[in-house]
Amino acid sequence: MFLIAGVQLIQFNLWQSCQVIVAVSALASSVQAQPLSLPDAWRLALAGHPLIAQKQGSIGAAQDEIKSAEWKRFPTLTLDSSRALGGQPVGVANSDPNAATLRLQQPLWTGGRITADINAAEIRKKVAQLSLEETEQDVLLRVVQSYSDYLRLQERAVVAKDNVREHQRLYDLIARRLEQRVTAEVDVALALARLQQSKTELVTLLASAGNARSTLEQLIGQRVEVGQLQSPASRAWIFADAEAAVAMAQQYSPTLRRLQA
Repeated sequence: MFLIAGVQLIQFNLWQSCQVIVAVSALASSVQAQPLSLPDAWRLALAGHPLIAQKQGSIGAAQDEIKSAEWKRFPTLTLDSSRALGGQPVGVANSDPNAATLRLQQPLWTGGRITADINAAEIRKKVAQLSLEETEQDVLLRVVQSYSDYLRLQERAVVAKDNVREHQRLYDLIARRLEQRVTAEVDVALALARLQQSKTELVTLLASAGNARSTLEQLIGQRVEVGQLQSPASRAWIFADAEAAVAMAQQYSPTLRRLQA
């Protein structure tokens, strides 16, 4: 009974085994692409991410607002022209039917409104610049997260592949022992369950790695091949304590500086 149930379970999970085989084959036979380090991924993300381009456009618009506010300090030159229809205006003798008026206007006192508009435009530009830094920081953190997740899941997938291979070997061994009437049928069922569990874990890891790779590709704007990423070199902790790190983070934080502005 246990052996029949085991055969049915194998048939039922045949599609899952095929997915594992295809994914493992792709992992093993993929062409080695140009290595991609974490700093390279940072540069690609900063150069082509649409959110960063949008924030850069906001800085340009803020700069135009400053120029527009500064032009209010200069006199305004206007030219008005008129043409009388049907000859000379009524009641006006010896007047020119075509008239032009050149006007130069300069406010004598605005109560500080022009200076306030310029200062407000400069503050809006500063806020736009800090918003750009905030977006860049967020993009860099997302690149680090997806980069490390993909590396970690790839390494775990390699271990999971070895685990599947070992459970397959054990299952085949126990199945042969059952044919020789050396072991019980319940051992075959247990070995089969562990084999299917290891395959399920491998499929889950490969799916998670695919999601991390897709996220990284969206951030950097180019395709990432299997085995293309380089593990970052380990660096020593540069802060004496956590309080110093927190103080530096608060001092640098573009979010806090934007709110203060």
